[in-house]
Amino acid sequence: MYASTRSHTAEPSAPTPSTVFVVAPGGLHDRAGIGRLMTGVSRCWPTIRTHWRLRIIDPYGPAVLPIAPFFFARALLQIVWNAWRSRIGLLHVHMARGGSVLRKGIIVHLGARLGLPVILHLHGPDLEMLHRRLPPLGQRLLTRTLVRAQRVVVLGDYWRRVTIDQFGVDAARVVVLPNGIAAPADVPAKRAPRSCRILFLGRIDPEKGLPELLDALADQRLAGLEWSVRIAGGGAVHSFEKQAAALGLGERVEFTGWVEEAQVRRWLAEADVFVLPSHHEGLSMALLEAMAFGLAIVVTPVGATPDAIVDGVSGLLVPVGDAPALATALYRVIADTALRAALQAAARQTFGARFDIAAHCRALSALYDEVHAAASVRPVC
Repeated sequence: MYASTRSHTAEPSAPTPSTVFVVAPGGLHDRAGIGRLMTGVSRCWPTIRTHWRLRIIDPYGPAVLPIAPFFFARALLQIVWNAWRSRIGLLHVHMARGGSVLRKGIIVHLGARLGLPVILHLHGPDLEMLHRRLPPLGQRLLTRTLVRAQRVVVLGDYWRRVTIDQFGVDAARVVVLPNGIAAPADVPAKRAPRSCRILFLGRIDPEKGLPELLDALADQRLAGLEWSVRIAGGGAVHSFEKQAAALGLGERVEFTGWVEEAQVRRWLAEADVFVLPSHHEGLSMALLEAMAFGLAIVVTPVGATPDAIVDGVSGLLVPVGDAPALATALYRVIADTALRAALQAAARQTFGARFDIAAHCRALSALYDEVHAAASVRPVC
C-alpha cells in the first residue's frame, strides 16, 4: 500500500530479563501490515504504563535472496546469545504467510528448546488453506509449532475457531487481539460532494478482488452517478489498468502504485468510501485506517473482518467474488448520501472503541504479564 517510514525502536540499549524479543518480518521497515503494526506499537509503547521493554528483531531483511539467510541466521544467533545470558523475558514471534511459516516455526521451536516463554502471533490470511495443501508431515510440523507456544494470538473470532478446531490448540491458550493503529490527530468532517471519492488500499492482485471491483464499477447502475476511484498499492498494476481501459473506466479510475504514508493519510482524509473486496484477510490494517478516518466501508466478510464491520451498521459486507453484489453495495453508498454518512459515523465510532493502538499495547502488556507469570521455570539449554 504505502512505503514504510523509519521510526525509533522501543528497545533498551542493553537487554534485561524484562525485555521482550519481538520477531517480526521486516522489523519496523516492512511495507505490509506487520511492519505498520510494529511501527505503531513502537511509537505508542513509551506512553503506556508497563515495565516491559521491546527489542524488535528482523529475521527477513530487505527480501533479497542472497542476503535473506544472513538476516535469519543473525536473528537466531541474537536469540541464542541473549537467552544464554538470561536477557530475554519473553519471545514474541509474528508469523505471516508463505516462507514466514517455516522461518517462524524454526524460531518458535528454538525458543521452546531454550526454555523461553513463547507467544506466537498469527497474521497470515490463508493459514488454514496452507495447512490443507501441505503433505501429512508438513501438517504435523505446522500443528506442532502452534501447540508449542504458551499463547497463540489471533486477530479475531474466525481465526480463533480455526486455531482450535483445525490445529487442536487448547482454547485456553488462544488469545484474540485485534490489530490497532494510531488515531489520526484530526478527522475532517465528511461532506456529500457531487462526486463520491472511493479509495482502495492494498496489494494489486486478484486475491484482493481487483477483477470483480473493476467489473462492478463498470455496472450500468453506476454509469449515471458521479464518482471516482483511486487504487493505491503495488503489484500487477499494468494488467489492471488494461482491464479498466477495456471496461471504459480509464477516466474514472486512477492507479497510483506504492506511495508514502503521508500521502495515503491525505487521501484517506479526502475520501468518502473505502472498498476492499479481498478473497482472504487476517485483519486488514488498511481497513482499520479507513475506519479511523471515518470512511464508509464496503468489504468482503473474510478473516476477522466481520469482527470489525457489522453489515448495514458500520459498513456493507458483500460475498467474495460477487461483482454484481459489489456493484449494488457501491451504488447504495454513492447514491444514498444519508446511508453513507451513517456508515461513516459508525465506522469511526467502532474504531475508537476497539482498534486504537493504545488499547492494543495495553492488552499486549497484560498478556506479557500473564504469560511470564504462568511460565514454568525451565533450565536454559
